[in-house]
Amino acid sequence: MFYGFLIDQRLFAMEHREVFNRIVQMANVHMTQNDFSETLSELPWSAESMLDRALRRHVARVGVDNFLAAVPEPYSSDFFRKREIVSEPRVMLTQTPRIPGLDGRKMSKSYGNAITLSETNEEIRKKTKVMVTDPARKRRTDPGNPDVCPVYDWHKLFSTRETLDWAAAGCRSAGIGCIECKAKMADHLIEWIAPVRERRVEYEKNPKRVLDILDAGSKRARVVAQGTMERVREAVFGWEKKRKEIGGSAAKA
Repeated sequence: MFYGFLIDQRLFAMEHREVFNRIVQMANVHMTQNDFSETLSELPWSAESMLDRALRRHVARVGVDNFLAAVPEPYSSDFFRKREIVSEPRVMLTQTPRIPGLDGRKMSKSYGNAITLSETNEEIRKKTKVMVTDPARKRRTDPGNPDVCPVYDWHKLFSTRETLDWAAAGCRSAGIGCIECKAKMADHLIEWIAPVRERRVEYEKNPKRVLDILDAGSKRARVVAQGTMERVREAVFGWEKKRKEIGGSAAKA
């Protein structure tokens, strides 16, 4: 087993030497001088472990899927098997993976275009009042496009469906101005952030509780990480197999 790649050890038996050589040729396996001190033809056929390691090195270089694709049936299914031991991390995004800042760029504290959880209602209204909007709306009577407006992006985060419809229709028809739109969005933002801000103040007053929460989360994560590392070590080193071998040898002794 090598990172989820299993080789049937029958492949290295004497009666399958011709099959092994054919697989080496078909898969274009390059067994380098680093793999053996001898050439493949000079290598004693009893050295199965050396052949096994050399083949696995090649698979590690080219990738399991590429190797299996190069080996036709029935050899592929007869002697090789792929098993996923550890899944490759996948992207997990929320419905709003990127929030525009007050100036339309990515929100970042270093850009100075962010609203923090500690902002007061007055600070929030002051900052949102100067947010950039659709650049096509130069005058109050100009119709706009909410799909290119950062303020409308924030509406989608914090406002109700009724407010969203009101903002979109009013922007496209020039029925409302940008100042009205920003003020309405700020109302919903303040409504959303108020309980979050309260919890932040509560945790700020109780730092020990914060540490307790972090410790509890670390313990849960540690259990998962230990299980993952056990699978990895088993895949790489075959510890369970070695334990059985050692246990059997000790029993016989």
